[in-house]
Amino acid sequence: MEVDTPPVLDPYEFRPFQGYPCGKGLQVETYLSLMHFIEAEKFRGIDEGYRKYLLSINDRDDFILETAGITQGVRRDDWDEIKGPMARAGLWMQLVQHKDALAPIITHPECNSDIRLVETAIQEICSRLYSGDPLRKVLIVGDESAEACSPNSFRGVLDHIFGARRPDEVIVSSGPGIAALSAEYAAQNYIPLRTIPCVDSEAEFAKAATGAATHVFFLVTEGGASSFAQAAFDLACETGLVAHQVEVPA
Repeated sequence: MEVDTPPVLDPYEFRPFQGYPCGKGLQVETYLSLMHFIEAEKFRGIDEGYRKYLLSINDRDDFILETAGITQGVRRDDWDEIKGPMARAGLWMQLVQHKDALAPIITHPECNSDIRLVETAIQEICSRLYSGDPLRKVLIVGDESAEACSPNSFRGVLDHIFGARRPDEVIVSSGPGIAALSAEYAAQNYIPLRTIPCVDSEAEFAKAATGAATHVFFLVTEGGASSFAQAAFDLACETGLVAHQVEVPA
C-alpha cells in the first residue's frame, strides 16, 4: 500500500516572485527563491549593496554557501522582531504568484519545512486561509504626482485605516505618488504587496486592479487623482466593492 508522504516546502527552490520596491520610488524587486527574500531582508537598510548582491546569486549551492557564512552579528538590529511577519509576507507573495504549484503544498495539513521560520509562516498562512474570515485585499489609489502628499500625513492615514485590522494584501499600481508611498508602507510593515502594471488604458487597469481587491481606498490629496485611480474607484463603486474616499491632510 502506497503511503502518502507529507509534502516538504523547499524555500531554496527557485520560484521567482516580485515583492517590494528596492528603494523609495524605485522598481519592484524580483526574488529567485523565498530564501533569497529572507536572507536579503536581514540587510535592508544597513547594507544595500550586500543585500542586492545576495539577490543576484543565481546558483542554489553558491547562495547556500554564501548565506551560511554570513556573520549573524551584522544583520539588522530588529531582526528577531520582524523575521516572523517578514517570512510570512514573503511566502504569501510567492504563493499568490505561484498559486497552482504552491497551493497544494502549503495547504496540505501535514506540510512542513526544514526551516523553522518558514514552517511557522506556512502554519500562519493556513490558519488565515481557513479561518472563515474573508480575506482583506486592499487597493490604494490616488494622485500619481511625485509630491502627492507629506509622507508623515500619508503614514498617519494608513495607520488609522489599518489600526483595527491589517490587510492581507496591499494592491497598488506601478506608478509614483500614492502608489509608491503605499508600496513603501507595505515594505516597512511587511504587508504582502501586489503591483498592477499601468497598462494602455484606464479601463484595463481598473478591471485588473479591482478584480484582485476586496476593498478600495481612494486617497484624496490637493493634487487631485490620476485617471487610473479615478477609473479604479468608479469601477469599484459600480461593482459593489467596499470603496471609500479618504482625505489626506497636506
